[in-house]
Amino acid sequence: MVARDRWQTHCASFSNKTGLHTLWNTFKALQGKTKTPNLVRTIALKQNKSIMEITHEAAQAFFPQPASSPPDSVYALDLDVDETNPLKVRS
Repeated sequence: MVARDRWQTHCASFSNKTGLHTLWNTFKALQGKTKTPNLVRTIALKQNKSIMEITHEAAQAFFPQPASSPPDSVYALDLDVDETNPLKVRS
């Protein structure tokens, strides 16, 4: 019911200034013939690669993983602390 109201509101907004492109897209959408672009499929087709290859490459680009785990010393706090005052760091 909400979708029908939304469509009716959309169609009621048309005027003599509404472009043909908008009308045509609305007609296709009402007929259920909308075409949404699939960016991954387009890239895979243009690069002659599989969709899995493209998604793997994107994952590596946006979420790179280190080749190996860093040593534990990376996570250790390395400060020269004054033992008489633990909140003071020696310079």
